[in-house]
Amino acid sequence: MAPELARALLRIPYAPMILLHLAYEPGLIEQAVDGFGFLVPPKENTALLGAIWNSGIFSDRSPKDQKLFTLFVGGARQPDLDPKASKTHINQAQTEYEKIMGIQGEPAFQDLTYWKYAIPQYSMKHPEILAEIASAQEALPNFHLIGNFIQGVSVGDCVARAKKLAESL
Repeated sequence: MAPELARALLRIPYAPMILLHLAYEPGLIEQAVDGFGFLVPPKENTALLGAIWNSGIFSDRSPKDQKLFTLFVGGARQPDLDPKASKTHINQAQTEYEKIMGIQGEPAFQDLTYWKYAIPQYSMKHPEILAEIASAQEALPNFHLIGNFIQGVSVGDCVARAKKLAESL
């Protein structure tokens, strides 16, 4: 139906991401968790890329007797990471997080999500690819794309673009 558009979209490189969701009883955590979370700079050379303190941001994301966290593993720093073959790496990220947070004890909940195409990589060819996408879209009236591959990977960027598009329609 739209082979030119499909080819252009497939040219965008993505980094994979493993999300490790962990919940702990509050009494097991030494550090305060009243913020957003943190990122780990590349120079630290850790398996852990960062963490979000879900229950600190959204009070309804976990039971009252647990604190929920999402750990990020993989990304552009570890593009070949496969969750099935990387149990050691995932365990290392969890251990690093528990050390940073002063967690003593096992999680009450643990789950893993793997996104093979998680974070678009804005290569030097990205403007060229976006031009191909725009050109291919011209042949598809009333068809619009919104996503993190266009301009900015954050949810906020995507919502702002979606709102602007909706207003223009």
